[in-house]
Amino acid sequence: MAKIARDRGNDASVFARALDALVYATVITAVLACATLVFAVPFGGEANWVKQLLFVFGWLAFGYSLVHLWPNRTELDSGAEKRTAPEDVFDDLGNTIPFGLRMRSIPIISGALLPPQARWSDGVRVFVLSLVLLLVSFLIEAFIEGAV
Repeated sequence: MAKIARDRGNDASVFARALDALVYATVITAVLACATLVFAVPFGGEANWVKQLLFVFGWLAFGYSLVHLWPNRTELDSGAEKRTAPEDVFDDLGNTIPFGLRMRSIPIISGALLPPQARWSDGVRVFVLSLVLLLVSFLIEAFIEGAV
């Protein structure tokens, strides 16, 4: 873990980038699951609604990632890599504004976060998110709903 915290350049290891994408996907999946549960309980649905909404969000995220990962004509011709965000989204230290600055202010998280330039593109991170959403939806179907 200390190696990940020290690896701040564009040459971050595959493990550090994968861990960053997995943490991103896990946090968003947990937030979506809690939000869907909060909205499902008053309407009489429980695990079934959460499962179905996570399934829909998973496919929407899959489509969104597919659009972002699809190469455009200039990338095919020049072989250039697609930029994930404009330069003005980052401050001088490479932090995203303002959410990234808040995240980096938390002592436990600040040492483990990769700088935005070292992360995988948004398309790859959203693709990992879609896989995690679909996996959680499947696990709810297989284990939680069967026990209810």
